[in-house]
This record gives sequence, structure tokens and C-alpha cells, in this order.
Amino acid sequence: MKLQKVGRQPRDLPEISSNKLILCLSESFQSAGTIVRWDYYRKESIVPVYVSVWRHQEGNKYQLVDYNELNPGVIDFQTKEIDDDEQIEVQSGDIIGVFYSKYSISGAVAMATDTQEVSKDDNGNFHRVAEVEIFEEDLSPGDVVDLDEVAHKVANVALALQANIKVADKV
Repeated sequence: MKLQKVGRQPRDLPEISSNKLILCLSESFQSAGTIVRWDYYRKESIVPVYVSVWRHQEGNKYQLVDYNELNPGVIDFQTKEIDDDEQIEVQSGDIIGVFYSKYSISGAVAMATDTQEVSKDDNGNFHRVAEVEIFEEDLSPGDVVDLDEVAHKVANVALALQANIKVADKV
């Protein structure tokens, strides 16, 4: 089964993401399908990670399609196969994001800013992201985040997170 990948090939990077919502705005799924695996590089062992799919609405609005919880684990490259009943259906144009509990001491996914020396091999280029002070306790599938209505910061970062989808059969 050939998987389509969205996001950066996960590797160790110099920083840890903040514990705020990070929306990866500049890279999207090119096909419809189902997320069957998440790959990421964990830099904090005790923090649960919520990896998510967001659908662009009108203007600067993004709707949370659904998310998967990645339990705390060792500091290293991680792969999480998603059980059939927890797989997220994606559409072409959907984007990925990551968020945490407001009680988390930090984020957990490795990242780097565009001012740091980071390899740009395979899919390692920097992507435009929005960082929003919204947490797991604030979000449910179907919720919409309007970047015109909430304070946020836009930056170019490399985030060590990658979604793997099984592409839907063409009808």
C-alpha cells in the first residue's frame, strides 16, 4: 500500500514546539484518503500530543475535522499506527496541526525556526504555520478557529510531524 505523506520527514530538531495550537498552513493533502499513521520526533517524554486535521473554510477560518491523541513516550522518532475506528478521513486541501493540554509544561514535537541551520533534504523545507493560544480543553471536532478573530503568530518553521494517508480509491 503506497501512502501519501503530508508534513516534514521527522528528525531531531533544535527546539520544542510551544504548547499552543500550531496549524501548518502552507502544506495540504493532495488527495482524499484516511490517516493510517502519524510519524513525529518527540522531544518531551511526559506530554500527550494531539495531532489533527483541519479543513479550510472561507477567509481565514479552519474547522477541526478530528484528532488523534499520541500518548507520552520516549524522546526519539515515533510512529503511531492508527486503529481503524480512530482513522481520520481527509479531503484534498485539508491541513495538519498539533495541539496540547493547557496544563502541559511545553509542546513535545521537535521544531526549528527558519533562522536555524536545519537540513532541507526530502520534505524538510520550512512551512508557514499559525500559532494560536488554543488548547485541547477548548477544542472538539467541528469547532472553527477564525484567525481574523483570535490573536496568533505566523512563522516559518520546520515541524517534525508527518501524516500518512491511504489514498481513497477513485470512483
